[in-house]
Amino acid sequence: MARPLALLGLGVLLGLALGLPSWLGAGRGGLEEEDAALRDEVHRLAAQVDALATRATPAAGKSMDADRVGQAAEGKSPDGATASTPAGVAAGAEARPAVPVEGPVYLGRTAGQWAALLANPDSRDDAAEQLRAADPASAEVLVDLLLRGHESGLYSLVRTTLEKMGAPALPPLRRALAKGNDDQRMAAASLLGRIRPVEPETVEALGKALRDMSNDVRMNVGATLRALGPQAAGAVPALIEAIERTTDYVRVRYVEAVAAIGPAAAAAEPVLRRLLEESDDQFLRVISATALFRVGVPAAQVLPIVMDGARSDVSGLRAYAFSAIRQFGDQAGPAVGLLAEVLTGDDTHAKMCAASALGAIGPAAAEAMPALQAACHDADVRVQNAAAAALKKVRGP
Repeated sequence: MARPLALLGLGVLLGLALGLPSWLGAGRGGLEEEDAALRDEVHRLAAQVDALATRATPAAGKSMDADRVGQAAEGKSPDGATASTPAGVAAGAEARPAVPVEGPVYLGRTAGQWAALLANPDSRDDAAEQLRAADPASAEVLVDLLLRGHESGLYSLVRTTLEKMGAPALPPLRRALAKGNDDQRMAAASLLGRIRPVEPETVEALGKALRDMSNDVRMNVGATLRALGPQAAGAVPALIEAIERTTDYVRVRYVEAVAAIGPAAAAAEPVLRRLLEESDDQFLRVISATALFRVGVPAAQVLPIVMDGARSDVSGLRAYAFSAIRQFGDQAGPAVGLLAEVLTGDDTHAKMCAASALGAIGPAAAEAMPALQAACHDADVRVQNAAAAALKKVRGP
């Protein structure tokens, strides 16, 4: 009984997060073509879920009564009144047809009923809670729903449900990362970095995905490995290979992931040094220098490269370099004079970034205190706040 019940919960979320974009999310017009498409889609999803179950299960789990289910499925509010006409529907337009409620029952409801509950703001939280509390096998359907639900207003809800489910959601997400379409692989790559615990199999799957044919997928994989930080140490060999193999903008994301992993990525030092020697891309040089510091190279060897970026006339590069200096912490003493000078300039954003970097350096930036005190009276309140916060850190306890 547990298996069919689980499949039920998965099937419902599936139909929501994956494939009912217009009526669940953005579009709520009363066009007949949309209504026909909706009916076809709901029937298709219900049939798909039915095929997953070995047998139907009797109604169970009455935390939400049957009347409320029927009301949600028929577009009524919990008090029994018919829901108001959505904005944009012309007066006299045909009411939206009720979501089909016939068919096998999973976790006490049909797929159509679950879809209606999740689409209804008054019942979606309760419905999501029931699905989250169901048999872990429901993760299969939840993942399927989620991966098809980027255009649906329920995407965020289903994603959050999966995150709270935790470990049971990981196997189907890993399979989606390996075998799904582009959108599914992108979604899976992002979610795998948000679900705990971080399993070795997840890091291995992400490492393999660094060879994905889609740049967008690989960008998401790199961002996830960066977010995992030291927990992604098992992917270091794959990251090194990817850095050596890749020549496009995605490589920056891989280097950022190495920097986030830290000392456990020390094996990447040779390839990072080659990037400094061979690349003319200043962004890549700045992040490579920072990554070298993070994996164990002395600050004195690489900080000058980051400081060169902070002197650039390109505002984006300067901000990137200021952020990189923050990662050097109290080892960024040689950059204090440069940062203090920036505080006297006219670039508001640069002054905010410089103040933040000085705060990260802490007491080692004591020589910049006069510049920070002056910046506390800057014409822009954001600079004032950044300077005041930095001053407290530089003064120390």
